[in-house]
Amino acid sequence: MGTPIAGCGKRLCQLLLDAEGLKEIPSTDLDGNEIGQMIDVDYWSSRRLSRLKTLIQNRLLQIDADAETLETEDLLTIQQQELPRLFEELENTCNLAIEEALNSQLRDQYC
Repeated sequence: MGTPIAGCGKRLCQLLLDAEGLKEIPSTDLDGNEIGQMIDVDYWSSRRLSRLKTLIQNRLLQIDADAETLETEDLLTIQQQELPRLFEELENTCNLAIEEALNSQLRDQYC
């Protein structure tokens, strides 16, 4: 059975892999239908994806460096509060990128 630290690290690594895999996502129209084009999440989120990946990488390094001194309470905070917040931030970043790409298309179309 893995240690709680390994569990946190594994979930953070998975989150980082998820973020890496979301460099480009399908673009949608105003109705949410995919339109056959991909958008660069980092570009359309104003580099928010890169900042999130750096934050996750730094958190992994910090957990590794503090492995000997982390208390159970610290690990619970990471698992119950920090990880869900980071997963939500990744989702919000993708949604922002889609929104910004749509706004750009609308500006181009109507201006």
